[in-house]
Amino acid sequence: MQFLQTKRNPGRVQSVYSSRARVGGERMTRTSHLFLKLAVFNFMLSLCLLTLDAQAQYYGSPPPADDIVLPQLNINVYGQQVIPLRELVSQRLRPGLLQGKKLERVIVRAAATSYQSRIALFINGQQVTSVRNISYQPQRLILDVPTSSYYNQNIIGQDIRSLELRVSGTVQIKRIALKVDDQLGSGQILRAHNIRLGRWVGGAEQVELSQIVRSHNPYQAVSEIRIVASSQSANSVLTVLARGAGRIDSMHLNGRGYYNTPSQKSIRVGGRTQLSDIKLMVRGDIQIQSIEVVLSNRGW
Repeated sequence: MQFLQTKRNPGRVQSVYSSRARVGGERMTRTSHLFLKLAVFNFMLSLCLLTLDAQAQYYGSPPPADDIVLPQLNINVYGQQVIPLRELVSQRLRPGLLQGKKLERVIVRAAATSYQSRIALFINGQQVTSVRNISYQPQRLILDVPTSSYYNQNIIGQDIRSLELRVSGTVQIKRIALKVDDQLGSGQILRAHNIRLGRWVGGAEQVELSQIVRSHNPYQAVSEIRIVASSQSANSVLTVLARGAGRIDSMHLNGRGYYNTPSQKSIRVGGRTQLSDIKLMVRGDIQIQSIEVVLSNRGW
């Protein structure tokens, strides 16, 4: 009996194995590239979602320009706590930022970790909103400021002296925003009359403009200053100065022992110069018959 014998071809076997290995390697390479592309896509998608969430988590859109936002507060309340908003804005943003602005509402983003956590808004020590319950999930609480004759126009620093949030329970406050109206006073004219300056001073006298024309908002921007003045001394000069800018303009008056015919001058104030930034420097005996300060809406 003869047995059938098959001959093996070692070279062909090696070639088959090499081809299979090469095909398998190509498949693994394509799979790796696919996973890498998916990972990059997921990363970019997550980044876009985080960016959109960062913009929308408080308002649903980027905050309007007239909203004053205190982001990333992370104030933890255990028990009861009073949060003074004017002081908080001064510390976190800029002193006087709220001064003279009309308050419309306060918006709080918060979450509670205990039952019966609550929040309310107080103005001048009086509760002006109903007590709002805070849920376990982060939520946006809108506290509208009532418009009444008691609070007049809700002007901070004039009608509103103290502004507080009173919180009870176990709460984390993530953000606070104040919806304000900065258009109040735009185009408004502040006036003063019959002011005598420099009569007891041999050299130059400097006076804050905000001490001459009174305003509930010394941080309001100024667009123009109109002056009617005279002098009884020779070579009298009235100069308008601004902090950070120096001399804006001067008014030369030449008296002859008596107050001559009043002179008028209109001085344009550029940029974001505020009422609190301006001084009058006086040389000589000057009588200001009238001064008008025209405010603008170019506040910070």
